[in-house]
Amino acid sequence: MGSGRRQIIKQIDELNHRISNTRKIVSEEKLDPEDQKVTKAECLPIVAALEKKLFELPEQERGIEGLLKRGVEKLMAIDKTYVRGSIEEKRIIIVSIFPEKLTFDGTQYRTTRINEAVGRIYTTSLHFSAQKNRKADNICCFPVW
Repeated sequence: MGSGRRQIIKQIDELNHRISNTRKIVSEEKLDPEDQKVTKAECLPIVAALEKKLFELPEQERGIEGLLKRGVEKLMAIDKTYVRGSIEEKRIIIVSIFPEKLTFDGTQYRTTRINEAVGRIYTTSLHFSAQKNRKADNICCFPVW
């Protein structure tokens, strides 16, 4: 969640708390109802403006869903990004996939650990592609009459 979003939510909560407190004070007869109406009239337009501003935030700042969607899309296109990228971009991709030391023994690369998110997505996509390539499940050894 973006810091702008957090700040707006905090301001809205503070104003709503202020309105609520004035209601409590009026119910305890420590504050004139007219003063409570003035406070409410001051706060409600500000709350409405803040809520409008909150709604107008870009999709990625509205919550984790947008960030997660963008992240998965980028991971799914990492091969294209790698092929098109500069040497520096390729290095960044390799370091993010293999966070620990990557060694080359002359014939193959070895590492002790792969980035867990990348590993899970890669394993999942392999599982889906294996299912897609299967033959029809309706093959039966019994004759059809």
